[in-house]
Amino acid sequence: MYDFVAFGEGTVSVLKSFITDLLPKADEKSVKIYLYALYLASEKRNADADQIGEALGIDADDVKKGIAFLEKKGYIKK
Repeated sequence: MYDFVAFGEGTVSVLKSFITDLLPKADEKSVKIYLYALYLASEKRNADADQIGEALGIDADDVKKGIAFLEKKGYIKK
């Protein structure tokens, strides 16, 4: 059994529907992209596919595919 700690300041909230509905269906790159997008949003920052790819070690084309998937599911808006 693991005990998890929710920290206050400096945390990023994830929608429950992402965990229950999308997480089982999403590939690992899409999950990384979504979490990074939440982080960027919490910092009021933006980035293009190249910058996201560089930060996550993912090819920019795969970032674009992941964003398109997340957009189609309603988790990211342009």
